[in-house]
Amino acid sequence: MRRIFFLSLLTVLSIALWAVEVVGANYLYDLVDEKNKTEEISVVATETNKIKMPTSKIKSYEVVIMAQEEQEPQPVIAETPKKPQLRVNFTNKEIEIFQILVFAEAGGESEEGQVAVAATILNRICSQDFPNTLEGVMNQSGAFSAVKRDGIYMGTKNPIKVTIDMVPEKTKEAVQRALNGENPTEVLLEQVTREKNLDESYSSGGAFYYYNPQLCSQRMLSSRESIQVKVRIGNHIFYKVWDE
Repeated sequence: MRRIFFLSLLTVLSIALWAVEVVGANYLYDLVDEKNKTEEISVVATETNKIKMPTSKIKSYEVVIMAQEEQEPQPVIAETPKKPQLRVNFTNKEIEIFQILVFAEAGGESEEGQVAVAATILNRICSQDFPNTLEGVMNQSGAFSAVKRDGIYMGTKNPIKVTIDMVPEKTKEAVQRALNGENPTEVLLEQVTREKNLDESYSSGGAFYYYNPQLCSQRMLSSRESIQVKVRIGNHIFYKVWDE
């Protein structure tokens, strides 16, 4: 009897242990399976986010563009075109002649007044209405009182022929400033043009002419009364358009 009892007990225990093993294995399998599913879901969610993020950004960018397109267009302000600078190519000899001419015409003026005279001469050379060389402009009939047949003279009562060694540094500097593009007549003429509400052709680019009222006859002064836009620098009157 005891032997049968012990055999039955061992059988029950074996069955119980087998049941525990089966249940435990299934439980562990469920845990592992659940964990794997969770990781798969996390991976899927992560991948989904990675895919969706650029799409979200693109949509946001498109909205910004649409909003900008719907705005009222702003007026475009064109830049004021720069005025062309003077372009002359002088030889060293021509520069010396130019310096002599400016000194003879305006040697008693301030450096600014000499720059104005030099710039006016350059304006003639660069204009289609005048000869395109220094010599051509100088030799126009009645253009410069200092220019004579045999040279350039300074003074009226006892004219002195001017040579390069007589030209001071102030005049040489004034000529160089004009060659570099300075023209004090342009700004002053533009101011008068605006005040009189006239066309810019009266001032654009600066003066073509100048004269000294103290050295002009009454007839010459009367003939220049019709000039609408003119400015004074030192002893000279500068203007571009001579109204008939």
